[in-house]
Amino acid sequence: MKREPLVALVTGANRGMGLETCRALAQRGYQVILTSRDQQLGQQAAQPFVQQGLSVTSFALDVTNEGSIQHLQRVLEERFGGVDVLVNNAAIYPDKGRSVLEVEPETALRRATAKFERRFRQVEALAMERRVGRDIEALEALWQEVKAKEAK
Repeated sequence: MKREPLVALVTGANRGMGLETCRALAQRGYQVILTSRDQQLGQQAAQPFVQQGLSVTSFALDVTNEGSIQHLQRVLEERFGGVDVLVNNAAIYPDKGRSVLEVEPETALRRATAKFERRFRQVEALAMERRVGRDIEALEALWQEVKAKEAK
């Protein structure tokens, strides 16, 4: 049975492309879960959407922490019945205080591999098999819209 509204989780969503993805999904009628490592920043980012009458809820999520991922999975399952769409936008900066160009290739590769593994586990944990893939075309169109908006 199809749930309405569909639930979309966006990681790293308190600014930039993640925030714009939340806006676009909420305007299309999704129940949006805006996540950020810092709960207060997430709440501040979600507030304007809520004031506009959009369905956006913020939660803390650290994609590098398995416990944080599992906790959010349980909360979302209890509160929303799961997630229909997962947008992995969170980024992990390899070495704070250093330019990306100064980071040793081995360090960058190790971090990128770890990031991929964490994101894969996150997708595995949060995406519900019965719904995965249904909204791929809609998300592709949304992604193109967000990229065009950021290019302006």
